[in-house]
Amino acid sequence: MASKSIFHYTNLPGMDYAALSVYVYIAAHKQDQLSVDGSSKPNGLQGWCYRTKKRMVSDLKISKVKLDACLRTLQQYGLIQVAQCKNKYGGKPLKYHKPLRPSTKQALIEKYPQFFEVEETDGEFVELEILSIDEA
Repeated sequence: MASKSIFHYTNLPGMDYAALSVYVYIAAHKQDQLSVDGSSKPNGLQGWCYRTKKRMVSDLKISKVKLDACLRTLQQYGLIQVAQCKNKYGGKPLKYHKPLRPSTKQALIEKYPQFFEVEETDGEFVELEILSIDEA
């Protein structure tokens, strides 16, 4: 079975624990579906996190520059989708972030083989197993 762990992304450039924490934050703060009793009405934002960057910076205790870098990295590797809409009160457009499912480790190896320790055999990539000192 293929593992879809977010931690496979740590081999890629720019993916540090700050980026992982931003991804988890977005996933934890996305809007859930409608309530069971039907008391809430749909606003079209189900599955989207619409926290402001100011709020994310405050909650995660990171700088705005670091947050912007993490969001760019997450978007580059296909972990989040970003959308914006007009702010009804004027000013800058509002940005929304949608967490996407992580790729399998094998898919990452095929897409970014230069960042994983692999050897090529018959056109297929094989994952190398790193041995501990006791096993070697």
